[in-house]
Amino acid sequence: MENVIFHGIAIIVLIYTLSMSASNFFYQQYFLGALLFATCFVLLLLYYNSRFRKRFKNSYFLFGIICYLVIALNFYFNDGLAGPSAYVLLMFHIIMMVLSSKKLASFWILYNVIVFSALLYVGVFYPEWIPNNYLDKQHQFWDHFITYSVSVVGIFAIIFTIKRFYKLQKEQNERKSLQLLQVNHMLQNSNEQKNKVIALISHDIRSPLNTIEGLLEIARAGAMSGEELSEVMKELLNITSNTTKMLDNILEWASFEMRDKALNITESDVKSAFESVLAVYLTLASHKEIAFSINYKDNPVIRTDIGRVILVIRNLLQNAIKFTPTGGSITFEVQQMGEKVAISVSDTGVGLTTDQLESLFLLDVKSTYGTEREKGTGLGLYLSAENAKKIGGEIAVRSEEGKGTTFTFMLPRQLEG
Repeated sequence: MENVIFHGIAIIVLIYTLSMSASNFFYQQYFLGALLFATCFVLLLLYYNSRFRKRFKNSYFLFGIICYLVIALNFYFNDGLAGPSAYVLLMFHIIMMVLSSKKLASFWILYNVIVFSALLYVGVFYPEWIPNNYLDKQHQFWDHFITYSVSVVGIFAIIFTIKRFYKLQKEQNERKSLQLLQVNHMLQNSNEQKNKVIALISHDIRSPLNTIEGLLEIARAGAMSGEELSEVMKELLNITSNTTKMLDNILEWASFEMRDKALNITESDVKSAFESVLAVYLTLASHKEIAFSINYKDNPVIRTDIGRVILVIRNLLQNAIKFTPTGGSITFEVQQMGEKVAISVSDTGVGLTTDQLESLFLLDVKSTYGTEREKGTGLGLYLSAENAKKIGGEIAVRSEEGKGTTFTFMLPRQLEG
């Protein structure tokens, strides 16, 4: 921060020295005007040395030594105590205190006192050593007035520069603090969710596997009738299917969290792209005696990451089947809307409450249960929303508790990549 302030102050002092040089030339004090003009070149070199060659400490130290020497010469050629050098000396002392480190502060205070004492001593006890350059009283008045005014403006500019850079530094630190808080919050949330996933894996997956194992033991014992065995096989299929879905979501979430996979953009018409995945969910819906209708209002060709689109559709259909009771219905519909494709999944299921709608797409891992006690993790909709964003899409939801839900996936027809 001191470096930046020094660069700002160096420019202010340069302007100040130029204005004082011009003033001296105007009042025919040519030597002093030339001295101050030459000082401007020295200031430029020090600015360059600090700003572009990164030698702040050397530049700052030379700046102080040279400026005090120039003030001493100005005192001598500008009528000593009768001149306005004291204003300039005070201004430069303020500058050096602003830029000084704690270690050098005492040095610059002592240096200033020595220079001031020496000039004061000469001015009081040996005034005859100092030439009288004032043309008249009016010249003296205006010299004091201009020097004092420019010094006041210079001090104000220095203080303004310090306050400005302090404010910028403060704002930058506040932004960094806020970013750190956000990152810490995200990490904390991520760790909490990962812990929940581990708990789910250890409990919600072990539990159905234990059930499967128990049912298979009963079946192997041969103590069941054909009808009972059929019911056991149906239950085994249901448990295995739900466990597989749960594992798919957990593994997809883990993959999504660990690395940012690149997009795999391909081109296909929607019927061809969705045919195989819809066939699977037609079967799953029929097992639960749910009517499943498919309506292609259009069959647009889409250029996108088909894998991510399928992941979204799979999760929306799983959700619909899970929360739709036996005898309900699900509608899958595709419609082109300009340069976008609307893919909607509607069901006559249990619907969603207002609180559920507000946190629907957040990473909130917890056990969820469908109408037939199908277990889930709550990861599906989070994964759907995140993958939709990756391919420039978005998911909207409309729901009424007890009457059903409609998810609409808006997808760009042509994804550039």
